[in-house]
Amino acid sequence: MSHHISATLEEYSIWAPSGTGDGSYLLLMRHCDVHNPNGVVYEKLPGFGLSALGHSQAKQLGRELADVSLEAVYSGPLERAVQTATLIKGQRDIPLVIDDALDEVESGELAHTSASRVQDFLHRVTDPRPSHSILVVTHRAVIHEALQGLGLTLDEQKQVYPATIVWIPLERVTDG
Repeated sequence: MSHHISATLEEYSIWAPSGTGDGSYLLLMRHCDVHNPNGVVYEKLPGFGLSALGHSQAKQLGRELADVSLEAVYSGPLERAVQTATLIKGQRDIPLVIDDALDEVESGELAHTSASRVQDFLHRVTDPRPSHSILVVTHRAVIHEALQGLGLTLDEQKQVYPATIVWIPLERVTDG
């Protein structure tokens, strides 16, 4: 399975090593496009679910990930993350786990507090067993905290737009 990097916000982005699907991976995903016609900075405000584009993105990603052996899907508690996770999970007979550790980072939240909850989550759910991959649907700041905690950074050309998935080999997570 080979994935590309899409530059358009109307689609989605998957940043994955060539040949993904053959090992164990942590798939960190930002929720899909949000219905926000007034441009509100919504952070943890309720009522910000997926737009029509977001629903389309999630369904397409569900099809793209159909051949990936997922053991579970984890989601932050906000509506946009839960909707994305639910649509991608589809009819798979795997758990969908809502976890507060994946909640949006609010402006003003202490960096070490958010980093600690994200790292605690990763240590709790990752397992280096063969073909043990998990999808984590969350928010941009949580993904950045996870990557930073793993000693990884995205190059300056890559942004974590809605519907972006970052694939990380699980041995990278469990060795850290």
